[in-house]
Amino acid sequence: MVVAVSAREVVCDAGALSHADLATVDALARLALTARRQGRAVRVRHAPPALRELLDLAALADVVRGLVVEVGG
Repeated sequence: MVVAVSAREVVCDAGALSHADLATVDALARLALTARRQGRAVRVRHAPPALRELLDLAALADVVRGLVVEVGG
């Protein structure tokens, strides 16, 4: 994953992610919490559908405010 930071948003490109697992979910949750503490949101671009499904399963997509996941691309 590639991460870029702007004034308001941390953008994470997950396009090269070949395997999404709970370690990936944990890393994104920690990134989102840290970003929120700094007043930023996290946007995950090109996420594989499996990552979105894991986030939904873990109920983190809605719990971690400021985490936006864009599937595909």
